[in-house]
Amino acid sequence: MRGALNFESGLNDGLAVPFLLLFIVLASGTGAHDPGALLTELTLEGVDIGVLMGCSVTAASTALLQRAKAADWISGTWRAAPVMMLALTCFTLAQNLGGSGYIAAFVGTLMFGRLTGDEAQGLVQDSEQVGEVLGMLAGVVFGAAVIAVAAPAFELRHLAYAAAALFVVRRLAILEALSGYGERMREKLVLGWFGPRGLASIAFAVIALNAEVERGRELAMIVVTTIFLSAFLHGLSANPLPRRIGVRRRTP
Repeated sequence: MRGALNFESGLNDGLAVPFLLLFIVLASGTGAHDPGALLTELTLEGVDIGVLMGCSVTAASTALLQRAKAADWISGTWRAAPVMMLALTCFTLAQNLGGSGYIAAFVGTLMFGRLTGDEAQGLVQDSEQVGEVLGMLAGVVFGAAVIAVAAPAFELRHLAYAAAALFVVRRLAILEALSGYGERMREKLVLGWFGPRGLASIAFAVIALNAEVERGRELAMIVVTTIFLSAFLHGLSANPLPRRIGVRRRTP
């Protein structure tokens, strides 16, 4: 279930970017007489460039990594660096070229696993803990910056929206998405509960603030409120809910 949540989060972050850009353009009133055509253009551009960067950068980087390993140029201390730098390179190049960095990193990760085979798990495990620390640090830094700008716009209705997102919207979406699969209802509800994910949402809020869209600070406050409530409630339930499902599965 944790793997499913991570997979969903990585893919959704990339697919959300064209919609974010579309709404920013519409909110700024800079054009877009045909929103459908603009969304298609943004989606194709983001996905095409993202996939191209993810594949090309990963192929070249994996070849260099294999050569470095064969020559014994990488010691155990530095085994975590190549995988993290690969993800950052895919993301940065795609973003700078007008594509989706999230899609590039996601596709690059899939291709890296395909190219390295059985070695992928060991290489990823070496970098996973460092990646978790960097992710939490980024959340603290960007979150603090957004909170400082958005806090004056807080209203109780933002809290109501956050509660609706956590308890209703995401659960309904997950139930619909998994309607044709064999997962039991309690497992679907758990998958629907553990989200939305915070780091990408903070990045999207920063993009909206930088674009200076109307009521951008209020939008950022909604994001901050949702993430704060998510972190608090999901932190409390992260162990009890999966453990309870495990106990029920072992019960005859």
